[in-house]
Order: sequence, then C-alpha cells, then structure tokens
Amino acid sequence: MNTSVKTPVNFQALEQDISSDNTQVASEARLRLHEVANQVNDLTDIAKGGPQTVSDAIIQIMENSSESKEAEPEVVPELEEENFRIDSTGWEEKVGNDGIRYKINPEGDVTEVLEGLYTGDQHFLTREAALRETEKAGKKMPDNTQWSRIIEEGEKRAKEKDIPLYEELGLKLAGYRDWDNGLYDYQGTYGYYWSSTPSTSYSYYAYFGSGGGNIASLNNRGYGFSVRCLKN
Repeated sequence: MNTSVKTPVNFQALEQDISSDNTQVASEARLRLHEVANQVNDLTDIAKGGPQTVSDAIIQIMENSSESKEAEPEVVPELEEENFRIDSTGWEEKVGNDGIRYKINPEGDVTEVLEGLYTGDQHFLTREAALRETEKAGKKMPDNTQWSRIIEEGEKRAKEKDIPLYEELGLKLAGYRDWDNGLYDYQGTYGYYWSSTPSTSYSYYAYFGSGGGNIASLNNRGYGFSVRCLKN
C-alpha cells in the first residue's frame, strides 16, 4: 500500500471548508480530500457502515460532526431606552395652530414640544431628516424587518406580563405632527416611529397603541414622527 502524500494536508482547514456556506469552497475541499484519500488507495470498514473509501469515510465523519453542532441563537434587535433627540439650542420658538409652543430647527424639518406631557419630545418631519440626524450621531433606526422582530418578541413578553406592547418596549405615545396644518395629533393615544427601510415612493414607519403595534407606509412624507434607535 502506497501511503505517501505529496504535500502536507491541513485537515482542520479542510473540515472548515467542507462546512462552508460557499458551495464552490465546499466543493473544492471535497475534491481535495478525495485526491488525498485516493493516494492512500485503501478501503476502510466503518463500524456498522460497511466498506467505503477513505475519502467517503472522512467526509461522512466531518458532515455528521458539522450537523451535530448547535445553531447559534438568533440575535433579536433591541431598542435604546429613550427616544432619539438632537441639540435644540438656538432653535426658533413658535406657537402652533393648536396653541402648543414648540421649537423648530434651522432646516425646518425637526420640531420639539415645549409644553405639556410630552415636553422635550422631538418629531422628525421626514424620514430623510431622521436618517440625516441619526447618521450624524452614529446611530441606526430599525428597518422594517427589525421592527417586525421587535414587535413579535415584545408581544410575547407583554402577554406574559399582561401589559400593553408599547409599555413593554418603553415607547412613548407622542403622536405625530402634521406638516400641513402644524397640529400635534394623537398624543397619548399612538406613538409613531420612523423605519429606515428605503423606498422611492413611500416612507415606512411603525406605530403603537393600546391594541399593539404594526408597520405601515405613507406616500405623503409631511408627517413628524418620533425616532427610537437600536442599541449598538
């Protein structure tokens, strides 16, 4: 029996390559293993498995080992504890059509409530404004997929505790600000939060109330929603 092998073989590396998600890498590793085993040119009896080539035996062992490994648990995205805000020093103060005092940034696309239960809350009047400011701060808003997972997992915990979803997630029901008439609507009833999912025609957001949470879209971007970022 000729047991000489021309070049050293790193079987640990081969094992990793065979388990690779890259089909080309896995295929090339299997071919390499067959080449090495064919140089040995022997048959091996695997317990209760009958005779098979050395390469088949090694591959079977490796694949069984790979399949037995536990899958890594899915990481559920988490939200920060507070709504995202930016420095409002020097912003112009105004009074809305509903009589509520507020500040507005120089760009005219972020407002801050100055009175009432939601004093200090900021509404970003476009998705673009929310993206611009969160990116400047090195933070990220959830996209639609992340919001869906947050809602799904939050509902499970909220049901166990018998509390509303928004309370479990620590979200404020700060309503929204209507760009057209300048009114703050649904304060204390609903919370609206921008999604980072892009679209050429729509803007996506998640909304929460006593009945739970969901994801929706709108084609009029003139609404001011809150922003809650993901934990780093």
